[in-house]
This record gives sequence, structure tokens and C-alpha cells, in this order.
Amino acid sequence: MASKKAARIGRIAEEAAQRKYHAQPDHSSWHDIRYRNGTPADVKAAQYQRQERYGRFRLWRQAHQKLKESGGGYVFAIISEGTVIKLEQMSAREVEQRLGGIDWSRAGHKGKDSLQVKIPWPRLINC
Repeated sequence: MASKKAARIGRIAEEAAQRKYHAQPDHSSWHDIRYRNGTPADVKAAQYQRQERYGRFRLWRQAHQKLKESGGGYVFAIISEGTVIKLEQMSAREVEQRLGGIDWSRAGHKGKDSLQVKIPWPRLINC
């Protein structure tokens, strides 16, 4: 996914999460929104299908650890043709449980000094 397209899809997902969960934008290196009770969440978006494969969520270990330590989590958004077709909240601990643990790998991503995992959305979300 090109970075401009990824940024656009990310904005669509964040705006949908803010509306649905009455959250406020609160960008940091490890989260995008805060719920009314102050709990942080990172909004992750994946395309429903991309090049004949399911889209993937990319999680970063450092951010995941901070979310876990703070009792925070994620809002996962599945996007199709620029429209959110599914939003689901999940704690960082629940993500680990659903995946049976996380096998982090080197990112190779310029500007990010962390490990990552790429998860096809059907491993976490029923749509």
C-alpha cells in the first residue's frame, strides 16, 4: 500500500473509531485516540482485500507493550473501497490471546526502531 493511500485509510479508520466509540484524537508514538475514561487505543486499518489477498494489520512491539502496560488496546478497522465495513475494539492482551502469542520480527522500516508483526485481518476479526 502506498504511503499516501495508507495515510488516507488510516484517517478514515480513526475518524470512524472516534465517532463510534466517542473517543478523542490523542496522537503519540504508540496510540491514536483516548476513550472518555482516559484509556488509550491505537487505531489499525486493513483493506478488506489487497491484490487478491486479505489486508493486514501492522502492530509494533514497543507500542503494543505500552498499550498492554496502560490497560489499552486497539480499534481494528476493515476498509473496502474507502468505507469502513467493520470496527472492533480489542485489548492488547486479548490480541495476544487470540493469536496464541505474537512472533515479532525485524521491521526493516526506515524511521522505526522496533519489531513488528503483520496480521491478516481474518486472524483477529470475523467479518
